[in-house]
Amino acid sequence: MPDLVKLNQTKEDILSTIRLKGPSLPIQIAKAISVDPLFAAAYLSELLSEKRLKISNMKVGSSPLYYIPGQEPLLENFSQHLNNREKEALILLREKKILEDTNITPINRVALRAIKDFAIPLNINLNGQTKLFWKHFQTNDEEIKSLITSSSNALRQDDRASGGRVGSSSTAEKKESALKPTPQPKKTITTQAQITSNNASETNALGRAGGLPNKPIKKPVPESEFSRVIKSYLQGKDLEILEIISEKKRELEAKVSTNTLFGKQSFYLSAKDKKSINDNDLSLAIQKAQTEKMPALLISPGKPNKKAQEYLEEWDNLVKFEQIK
Repeated sequence: MPDLVKLNQTKEDILSTIRLKGPSLPIQIAKAISVDPLFAAAYLSELLSEKRLKISNMKVGSSPLYYIPGQEPLLENFSQHLNNREKEALILLREKKILEDTNITPINRVALRAIKDFAIPLNINLNGQTKLFWKHFQTNDEEIKSLITSSSNALRQDDRASGGRVGSSSTAEKKESALKPTPQPKKTITTQAQITSNNASETNALGRAGGLPNKPIKKPVPESEFSRVIKSYLQGKDLEILEIISEKKRELEAKVSTNTLFGKQSFYLSAKDKKSINDNDLSLAIQKAQTEKMPALLISPGKPNKKAQEYLEEWDNLVKFEQIK
C-alpha cells in the first residue's frame, strides 16, 4: 500500500507542476519532481490513460507537450516550433478565424492538416452541399455561425446583383471575402474520410502545381528477414497488424490488436533485433505508445537486462514484453 500512496502522490506532483508551468516536456516534468525520466514517462502515460492529461500533436524537438485539459490556449506559446509554412497557415487562420478549404492555397491546405492542435476541421452544410472549413481552435461556435452566415448572405447578394449568373466573372471576383485569402479551383469534399484519403494525392500534386518542389518518390523498403519473422510470430499469436508505422532491417513498429475476454485490445508494437533489451528500450516504447493512447508491446529475440526486468515489473500495466525463442 505505501507504494500506491507514493504513486498517487507523484502523479499529483506532476499535475501541480503542469498547472503552475503550463504545457511541459517530459524532461522538464521529470526534473521538476526529481524523478528519473524513464519513470516520469510511465507516470505521464498513466495520467493520459486516466484522461487527466492531454498530449500535443506538435513536437518540441522530438517530444510532445503534456498539458491539463483547459490549457489548450497556452499551446500557442510554442508555435515558434512549427515550420515556416505551418506558422504562416496559423497566422492566416488566427487572423481570419475560419477558412474554407477550397479557397486556400494547396500549401496552406497541407499545413492546416499538420497543425492539428490549432486547426479544427468542420464539415458544414451550405445550400445542400457539405464543405470543409478550418476554424482556429480558440474561435467559438457562435463566431463561426456568424462568419458563415454573413459570408453566405454576401454571396447570395452578389448573385442577385449579377443577375443570378452563377459562376460569372463578377461573382467570382466578389467572392473574395474574409473567408477567401487566395482564389483556387473549387472541389467538393463531402466527408472527413475523403479528406484523409486525399491528403497524399494532394501533397503529390503540389509539386506539379508549383506549390512545393518536386520530391523523388521513395521506393518501398524491401521486407527484411527480421520483419518476416516478427509478422509470422504475430500471426501465430493471433495478433492482427492494423498499421505498419516503420519497417527497418532490424526494427519494426506497428499498431496491432488481439481479441480478449473484454473485446479488442490494441497495442503499439516495437520489435527490435537485439541481444539484450534495456530500460531505455522500454521507456522509448512507452513514450511512442502513449502518443497513440495505447499500451506498448516490445518483442525481441534478446532478453531484458536487470534494470529492464525491474522496469517491466514496475510498469506491467503499460508495457508488455515477449521474447522470440
